[in-house]
Amino acid sequence: MIAICNNFNLTNVTLHQKAVWTEKTELTFHSDGGMGGSVDHIYKTTEQVITKVSAVPLSDWISENVDFLKIDIEGAEYEVLKSCQKLLGNASHIFFEYHNDVNKPQTLHILLAMIEAAGFRYHLKESSARARPFVEDRLICERFDMAITVFCYK
Repeated sequence: MIAICNNFNLTNVTLHQKAVWTEKTELTFHSDGGMGGSVDHIYKTTEQVITKVSAVPLSDWISENVDFLKIDIEGAEYEVLKSCQKLLGNASHIFFEYHNDVNKPQTLHILLAMIEAAGFRYHLKESSARARPFVEDRLICERFDMAITVFCYK
């Protein structure tokens, strides 16, 4: 990560190797063997890579003005955004990817209501989904049937 900042000559960036969560804690992160992973799901189809991750509440980081908040946390977006919903208006722009877990209630509508209540408009774009949702039961991974990117702006 630091090499990326050096490559772009970013001087006003401080990297913190922490996960955002609802509270300060240590999480067990299970990799899916690719670019994703989870703290609440052990993947069956991949070789397990398990990492202990220090986590901090997102609310600690958005208590003041934030230019851009990007959240792509593989299914934990509902819990994390809900935990700091009163502070979301401190961000000028928010981007998050919503992952629909077929084993849990859908929460996209609740997240969009939170975003609206914080003074944002939103634009939705499909990241990945079933091509034919009425007849196809294929999942993106073991538990997600779609991922929607949500661009939030004022």
